Amino acid sequence: MFRRSSLRSARSTSTHSFLKSSYARRLHAEQLEDRRMLAVMGFNGDYELQNWSASTTAGTSITPSSGSSDTATFSSAVTIPLSSGTYFVDFTLPSSPETGSVSFDYAYAGQNSLGSRSGILTTLGASAVNVENTPFASSFSVSGSATFIAEKDQPLGFQIGGVFFSSQFPSNVLSDNLTITNFVAHDSLVVDSTSDLDDGDYSKGNFTLREAIDVANSIAGA
Repeated sequence: MFRRSSLRSARSTSTHSFLKSSYARRLHAEQLEDRRMLAVMGFNGDYELQNWSASTTAGTSITPSSGSSDTATFSSAVTIPLSSGTYFVDFTLPSSPETGSVSFDYAYAGQNSLGSRSGILTTLGASAVNVENTPFASSFSVSGSATFIAEKDQPLGFQIGGVFFSSQFPSNVLSDNLTITNFVAHDSLVVDSTSDLDDGDYSKGNFTLREAIDVANSIAGA
């Protein structure tokens, strides 16, 4: 009788544990789905392209210029009447709807028609991430993925441009084209690294739990 009672008790405990485990897995899956639904994918809602602007209207464009889109291209083409210097353009959403991680894929190309230049891509937000800084050449074309942190009610976006040199001025033209795909804006900080580092590198695959805690402590309302 003792053995049968013990067996029934063991079976009951095992069944109870299995049900708890199954419920926990289902709840976790539902929570992950809820988090996915809270993320804005693409240039939609508050991130629609008519809400974006360039720091200068001379020679700049955003394509499409308005509405929702899965892809956006931010372009600049300007004649520089100087032999050397720096030139940058900011493309920004003036006020981030949420504090959270923003991830994206990019293709960035540019040239100096009569000289050489670097290509620099930097994100604008609570964390400024230097995504690209290409070597000097007449033209360049790079691609990749990146993540940065946006702060609620603060600007977010991209800065493109670089350092240039030309012996034939004032007619050298600098051009930049930045195409953004797989743009995802989260309403929270998304940790994507199991490391324990706190080195200020918030780029894709490098944002640690320790860094997320530091960022949250430094941003009101995070």
